[in-house]
Amino acid sequence: MEAPPIREPRIYYGEERDNYVIVKGSTPEFDYPKGKDNAYAAYDGTGGIPIGATVWRGLFAYYFNDPNLILSSYITADSRIMIRRNIRERIRTIAPFLRLDHDPYLVISDGRMFWMQDAYTTSSYFPSAQPAQDLDLNYIRNSVKIVVDAYHGTVDFYLMDTSDPVALTYQRIFPSLFKPFSAMPADLQKHIRYPEDLFLSSGAALSNLPHGSRRRFSITARISGNSRASRAATALQRWLRITSSCGCPASRRPSSS
Repeated sequence: MEAPPIREPRIYYGEERDNYVIVKGSTPEFDYPKGKDNAYAAYDGTGGIPIGATVWRGLFAYYFNDPNLILSSYITADSRIMIRRNIRERIRTIAPFLRLDHDPYLVISDGRMFWMQDAYTTSSYFPSAQPAQDLDLNYIRNSVKIVVDAYHGTVDFYLMDTSDPVALTYQRIFPSLFKPFSAMPADLQKHIRYPEDLFLSSGAALSNLPHGSRRRFSITARISGNSRASRAATALQRWLRITSSCGCPASRRPSSS
């Protein structure tokens, strides 16, 4: 199978520690070693905040306690400073009310790279719901998918479940934050998967039900038309049938991949 082409392989926003970087400076950026020489690149995206003006350099030097932002001769009038480059911190800064899955994943779409992050709406006070064991909540739904551009740093929130009352409340509070699922590019929709944290927490909760209840309990994928989500739900059903018949401990859970 031929690998998908990548037109822009550089990642400026990812899972590494959140250190600021300066782009569009007076010196080229080191890209990768090339024999005895080095290959260099120049950032051509829209990420970051303009820092060419002296007042902005002074403000960021104070914020980061780094006088080099004022003294450096590498910063030009076109330079930009990228902050909050860790995608999870970036998302939490925008929407701290969403709980994030522990495993964001990188995908390739249209020759470029994007991070996909599953997000949950949760509550500890949802009516007529039993609290989850070892978790401070009694309601959780994977109603939001988040896409972060690894090059530009843009963050898009897509509302997947329009029947979720918690998500709809957030949408009324922040009407410009959430986009409909139909607005997500079709190629990115192909990369949607069933979130791992929800898979494991669902398995743990259902494994505590009486054996007869487990057999009657049906699990359906909430992601319409997504074969991977359907396979994950089917695997969870199969695992519950196995534990019901063999008495396997709840810690032996299947992988969602």
